[in-house]
Amino acid sequence: MAFPELLITINALTAKRDAVLLRQTARSGTQQNKLSGLIVSRIAGGQIAENWTHWKEAERAAVAQH
Repeated sequence: MAFPELLITINALTAKRDAVLLRQTARSGTQQNKLSGLIVSRIAGGQIAENWTHWKEAERAAVAQH
């Protein structure tokens, strides 16, 4: 699946000890909806050792009904 005109905005980036938290919003002009995402990464040896990702639909553009 392709997402032309995809725009990803980083809302927050936080690092503490061996964990990094990234909150982001993704919007696509053609899909007409917005997703909010959360990525949590565990760092070990200077590299990403584990990753957890969660996405949810934040809003959907109103569709005109005729």
